[in-house]
Amino acid sequence: MSDRNRALLLSVKPRFAESILNGTKTAEIRRQCPAVQPGTLVIIYATKPVGAIVGTARISDISYGSPDEMWAHHHMHVGIEKGEFDTYLAGASVAYVLLLAEVQRLVPLLTL
Repeated sequence: MSDRNRALLLSVKPRFAESILNGTKTAEIRRQCPAVQPGTLVIIYATKPVGAIVGTARISDISYGSPDEMWAHHHMHVGIEKGEFDTYLAGASVAYVLLLAEVQRLVPLLTL
């Protein structure tokens, strides 16, 4: 199966989903790297209280390294403050950053 035929369901809090859709958040941080490659379709699911698929994107690149390295290179794209970044990655030796492109908002929302 080619990467263009795969999809990643990205489950995020509603505030992050909206930030991705409005372009202020162009990268998603993960503690573990999903088994995907650049070009993979991302289906954006906003958790409750929205509880719906709100949009799509494509992974343009995947970056990884120590949390400090990832903050230094991507802090302007992740849509959170340093404290929240550190709390999320506490205890992790490696952080993964999924860079997002081709973001599209779904109208109407697809509720599950």
